[in-house]
Formats: sequence, C-alpha cells, structure tokens
Amino acid sequence: MMTLNSNQTNSIHSHGSINLTVTNNQWTSEQSSPLYLNVIPKKNTIITMPVDQGGGLSSGDTQYIDISISNHSSVIWKSPASTICYPPSEIDNQSNTISNTIEIKENSTLVFLNKPLIPCKFTKTNIKTFITIQNNCELLYLDILSAGRVAHQEEWQFQSIRNTLEFIIDKNLVYKENWHLKKNNIPMGIAGFQNAKMSMTLLAHGKKSCDQAISLVNQFNPKDVLIQIGNLSENTLIIKGLDPLGCYFTSINNLI
Repeated sequence: MMTLNSNQTNSIHSHGSINLTVTNNQWTSEQSSPLYLNVIPKKNTIITMPVDQGGGLSSGDTQYIDISISNHSSVIWKSPASTICYPPSEIDNQSNTISNTIEIKENSTLVFLNKPLIPCKFTKTNIKTFITIQNNCELLYLDILSAGRVAHQEEWQFQSIRNTLEFIIDKNLVYKENWHLKKNNIPMGIAGFQNAKMSMTLLAHGKKSCDQAISLVNQFNPKDVLIQIGNLSENTLIIKGLDPLGCYFTSINNLI
C-alpha cells in the first residue's frame, strides 16, 4: 500500500488563482490552473465566467480570486457551476481555502454571482471575502452556501466551515461576518434553519443595485423562503435568506 509523506501530500494540492483587473472597461487577467477565466466583452460591460477545470476543491486545496475594477468600468462575474468541496481521504484531511478580494472604485459597477458552495461530508473549509468599494460605485454580491450533497443525505454533515466577510465603503467598515459552523454545532434554534437546504447572503450598494436586490427577493413567496433585509446605510443593503428546498436561490443567477 502506498503512503504519502507531508511533502508528497502538499505537492498534490491545487492552488488555483484568478487575478482580474478592469479599468475603463479594458481588462487584463492572470490565472493559474486549475482555474480559468472566460471573458466576453460587451458594448458597455464585461461578462466574466470563472471555470474550475479540476471540478472542485479537495482536501488542502486553495482558491484565490482577486478583482480590481476602476474608471467607470462595469463587470458581471457569473460562475457557471457550483463549487464542490470533496470528501477528504484518511491520510489527507486538511482544510481547503477560498479567498476573494474585491476592490471597486471610480464610478464602477460589479455584479458578482456565485453559484452554491457545496461542502461534502467531513470537509473543512475556510472562506475569506474582503470587499472594498468607493461610495460612488455599484455592487450586487451574491453568495450561497448549500447544506451539502442532498442526494447523498449529507445535509450539514461537513466537519467545519469558517467564514470571514468584511465590507468596507470609503475606508469605513460597514459590515462584518465572522462565524464558525461545526458538524455538531449547527444553530438549529434559528427559525427554519433545521429545514434549510441553502443559505444566502446578498449585499447591495448603490441605488440601482439596491433596487435590483429588492426586486429579486420580492419574486420569492414568503411562505417558501425566509428573508431578512437590513439597511446598513441609505444606499446599502444586507439580505440574508434560508431556502428549505434548495431551488429558489440558485434561480437568482438566471434572473440577471
């Protein structure tokens, strides 16, 4: 039977990255396998679709996304598929990491739509998201967490998920999340959580983006999903949601 030492284990880990810079709707990108970025320039916006050629994250893998948008640029970031965190092996049970860094300035716009993150049984995942924006910009940011592979009866069976989210406007921290879910410590006391197949975070800044966010969630029947809307400022919204069936939030990507 083959065994791996620590050096061999590290060598098989994937460390994919995408670095996208857009200014005046002109773009440049750097990327490393297994991540790849499809870019479709339109007249007034740039559509980008990240693709994970590896099919997801295994134990110890990292994924880095760095986006910088400036000078009246408009970008739609739209992942075509969910990100799956695959079960670890007995010899390699390390955390995988997803890191997103986003900067928007100079009257620019970003629509960032992630399809669900699907953590499989026994996985450990660290998610770090840092968003910096100038007040004169627009942002619509969607993040969805699945309970797991429902067909495999793996709902909330991951070992742990750590999540850090910081949202900064004009150098002022206006919103922060820092939570840690463990397999045996899921907050079942939250109304509807024990039945949810997905949870959603939707951040909106700017009048157009806030109007769009409200329009999106108004399409859901309150009897079907649990939605909570918070006003961080006059033109900034944080919307949290729970989806008991796991089909409503994924439809948002098709509505924009």
